[in-house]
Amino acid sequence: MDDKVAVMNLEQVGAYMKLMCFCWNNDGLPNDKDELKNMCGNPESWEVIWRKVGKCFYENNGKLYNKRLEKERKKQEAWREKSKLGGEKSAKSRRKKAKLKGGSTKVQPPIEPKANTPSPVFSLQSSSSNNKRESKDSLCLEKFQDEDIRLTQLLIDLMTENNPKSSILRRLTPKRQEVWIDECRKLREIDERTPEQIEQIIIFSQNDQFWKSNILSIPKLREKFDQLWLKAKKEKFSGIKEWLNEP
Repeated sequence: MDDKVAVMNLEQVGAYMKLMCFCWNNDGLPNDKDELKNMCGNPESWEVIWRKVGKCFYENNGKLYNKRLEKERKKQEAWREKSKLGGEKSAKSRRKKAKLKGGSTKVQPPIEPKANTPSPVFSLQSSSSNNKRESKDSLCLEKFQDEDIRLTQLLIDLMTENNPKSSILRRLTPKRQEVWIDECRKLREIDERTPEQIEQIIIFSQNDQFWKSNILSIPKLREKFDQLWLKAKKEKFSGIKEWLNEP
């Protein structure tokens, strides 16, 4: 965990995570404290929050950025370029083989990442296997909504910060990731929880000394959601005060 984040309280961590998501989705943040305050739900203690959270961002050409996010963005751009070149090389090789065999040289073009395919802030775990099961076990994000992917990624990120050597995350196969994302969908659609509620309960669970060692998956988060809600309310967790007052 970054030293600047380690000294934040729960409300500051909540604001930090929200701004990180906005920063990723919008390629930077506006360099305007009033707009940033509005993005975080207009907390009363904004000046105190920003004194801590603001240290995690730097200004460039009128916008704010985060070094960690920009490093990840460059990694994903490099991966997309590598995938594109690899696809082109593979297609060229197949054309050559088809020509030598006297068959058709018409080969399907390489598949490139779709521009509108949601890219998680920190790439979801993916299978590194190159055997015959690879295609069957690959992670298909297109069938999920952006919010469910983002929220699943948030839990993965916070679990990683709490325990970088987590055996649960090491064993998180693409198929299992899809189960997690689908449980997020069920939290929204069946349990009628808003993305904001789910986000704040994820943040609360990974900052609570007891729950961070017990909430180690989205299915477990869904199972214990009501208990987490009640404990957050009892402890007056300020990051979710707006909706904890609901009847």
